[in-house]
Amino acid sequence: MCDYKKIGGIKMRLTRITKMYLAFGVTLLLNALATIIPINGLTTGEISNQFTVYFTPAGYVFSIWGIIYLALFLWLLSFSLKRQVLTTNLYWGFLISSLANSLWILFWQYRFPGVSILVIILLLVSLLWLYRSQLETGSSWIYLLPISIYLGWVSVATLANMSYWLVAIVGIHPFFQGIVTLIFLSLTVVIGFGALHYLRNWAIVGVYLWALYGIFIHNLAINWFIAIVALALTILLAVVTIGYMIEALKKRPKESSKKEKRVL
Repeated sequence: MCDYKKIGGIKMRLTRITKMYLAFGVTLLLNALATIIPINGLTTGEISNQFTVYFTPAGYVFSIWGIIYLALFLWLLSFSLKRQVLTTNLYWGFLISSLANSLWILFWQYRFPGVSILVIILLLVSLLWLYRSQLETGSSWIYLLPISIYLGWVSVATLANMSYWLVAIVGIHPFFQGIVTLIFLSLTVVIGFGALHYLRNWAIVGVYLWALYGIFIHNLAINWFIAIVALALTILLAVVTIGYMIEALKKRPKESSKKEKRVL
């Protein structure tokens, strides 16, 4: 006899994976069009450079999107190869994040920075949900890596988007923009400490270091004080990260020896 329940389950899985690939493809296409055509006349970077925003990394830093999309493709591939279980939360979390990413590109390209803040917050929340859902599967850390990089970058991009809105729409005075930038830089480092202490997530911290150093480079020719603070915070976060890594390496031999004693 034919197991219709099993066949239905297989069909649902294939349908969901197909939808995830399609959502990913649309996001990639819109990102490409925003640069190649570009959508509405200016590239994403050109729109960003229309105003002097302190909390913005140097242009080369945005190359991280290539790493993010490659990592996400490999993450999707793991479901096709049945390397990990596709839960309902992972499915919806990815679809919503892809939709939010695509909408953000459109609102940004058509100069709606205020709306783009709301959309990028939706993207951030969906990635937090996706991160938690991935943790709940209990799968290898390698499958958490793409989501971690994505989440880390979008959290920085959210602050950058807010900074852009304050300058472009609100017209904030440079002095007060400097204060907001210092707050955002400090917040990034504090979140980085949290990712180290509570999550032991080196990927998120690595993204923060990449972004902070990029902000330092960006501000060298704009605001030397912000540049110095960004560099100092980059060094601080790097030193603390190295400290946590050394501590983690020291604990490993002790944990392995305890396991050996239990076996004996």
